[in-house]
Amino acid sequence: RTAVPATPEQGGNVAESMQDKRTEKSTKKTYGSRIKQTLKWFVANRPDCLNNSNTAFNLPIPTRELLEYFGHLCMAAHVRDALKSPEEITEDMDEPLSTSTVVGHRSAIIDLYTNAKMKMDARTVDELDRLVDGYEKTVTSLKSRGLMKLHEGKRPFSASGYFLLADKFMRRNVERSGRHSVAGQWSTTMFGWTFFVIMWNLMSRSDSVDHLMLPHVDWTYCLGQVGGPSPVSVFLRMGQSLGKLKDRYIYAGDGADQLCGRMVCGLPFTEVEFGILPPHFSQEVLNILDNQFWII
Repeated sequence: RTAVPATPEQGGNVAESMQDKRTEKSTKKTYGSRIKQTLKWFVANRPDCLNNSNTAFNLPIPTRELLEYFGHLCMAAHVRDALKSPEEITEDMDEPLSTSTVVGHRSAIIDLYTNAKMKMDARTVDELDRLVDGYEKTVTSLKSRGLMKLHEGKRPFSASGYFLLADKFMRRNVERSGRHSVAGQWSTTMFGWTFFVIMWNLMSRSDSVDHLMLPHVDWTYCLGQVGGPSPVSVFLRMGQSLGKLKDRYIYAGDGADQLCGRMVCGLPFTEVEFGILPPHFSQEVLNILDNQFWII
């Protein structure tokens, strides 16, 4: 049965609302921040591309002026590319932007056009694509020559770091009142321990833990796989897309998700300990979780 809106206007509003939801709120916030940076540059250098109050762009933005701005973003990498050795880097030199940052600025501009119900000129899109391709190769060259930091953005959470934090959480001495002998509460310790355990089982993706709900949990038996989980199981565990075709026809096998979880926990795949149960709270710990504790 198809739901009929009360009025055509309401139907139009719902359609616009659905279009607006194509982008996550966090992504919109990032795009907004990058557009503000772009506006600041255009106010100082190309105000003729803005409205009378210099608060918004006059779309479409001319291709030449847009390329000038992206050239500004790539300037630090261009300067580094002319150096012969890392010893020539001076403190007054700006650190080159990551490829993802430049790509993010391009995405923000495209989103600006989309929100205005406009389509960017094909020539402009082609020019930006060529610029990003060239910048990506430049960044790769700079890293290989030691002229740019190898790592950018978030760093991976190592197994040793996880073991250290898990050990600290497990060994914290909590008093009867629910207060730690130094600082903090037992509820914080409980949350931290549980969070790290679940996060590690979800490929250290905090976003996956943030959206986890009880209906997402399913109890099934584990399907034996020789040599570890399949690539498909790992991709699905990480919440990554396999592509339109594979997402439609390829699904996780019975128990493959649990197998991945035990693998990333560091359990020995070829040993009997691989089937060990997760930690359980002792009666002494459970006795602490009384009504007084939860009130505190």
